[in-house]
Amino acid sequence: MNIDLSFTCDPQWIKEREALWRQWEVEIKANLRKKELADRKQYFLTGCEGDLFTGDAGKLDYFPLQAPEGWDYVFENFIQEPKSFLSFFQTMLQNRSYIAHMAPYELQKWDYFLGKAYEPAITSRVPIAGTGQKVTIELDPLDVFCRIIPSIFLFLEKGLIENDSKWFQRIDYFWSLWPHITDECFTTSLRRSTEGKTAFQVKRLLGHIVRYKPDRKFPDPDKTRPNFLKQLEEKLDEMYDQLCPMLQELWDETKIEKIKFEEKQAAQKAKRAIARKKKAEEAKKAGGK
Repeated sequence: MNIDLSFTCDPQWIKEREALWRQWEVEIKANLRKKELADRKQYFLTGCEGDLFTGDAGKLDYFPLQAPEGWDYVFENFIQEPKSFLSFFQTMLQNRSYIAHMAPYELQKWDYFLGKAYEPAITSRVPIAGTGQKVTIELDPLDVFCRIIPSIFLFLEKGLIENDSKWFQRIDYFWSLWPHITDECFTTSLRRSTEGKTAFQVKRLLGHIVRYKPDRKFPDPDKTRPNFLKQLEEKLDEMYDQLCPMLQELWDETKIEKIKFEEKQAAQKAKRAIARKKKAEEAKKAGGK
């Protein structure tokens, strides 16, 4: 497979790429020898491997052409281990929006690996260099769920991710995982298991529907967080028949709890209004004496 990397000779591109490297170099240089660092820089700027840039880690993200044809080229010419395809996929699910040379390609890389909805297996688009064969990996929907949802909480609770990020632009993929949550998630005693973690995260997320309470204050002028929670409610109602019985029960209980909380909030608000009115009347009487 041939690829055109002539753009790497453009002076303006080199200048911008050098600036990106200087940012990233700070993060990695402590763990690398001088020659190892130089080889990584060479690959980052030219796409040419050095003698000491061995192994598959970093090859996909460092390559100068960050586009599907570039990633195809990396898999077909550089990647040796089939397990690296899984590693790259798992990394793609994480938040890389704070890394300057990765952030612009987050959504494109998501689309490179995933479709619109969960599938139990994905296959590399091209054969990898190490085996000459395509790689197929099986995906555990609960594992994928647990890898995505931390970013949902960064959005909801800390305001560190916005709704234009890859998880929300491809939110249908997240919804497609919910029918794969099983009763075992809610009955297992193994809290550290994928099932146990899934149940914990589901309950934590539904808790925000009852009472949305971020960890800290942050601007949300368009109310994107409450709107997301409203969308979650609508989706759970829409998918209700596809959910496992224990998740259906949990969702039913959540809606009841939400009604109770809203009624309590309304009663407290009315009580405060009566108290303010009474206080104002008393102040008026006192002023008239």
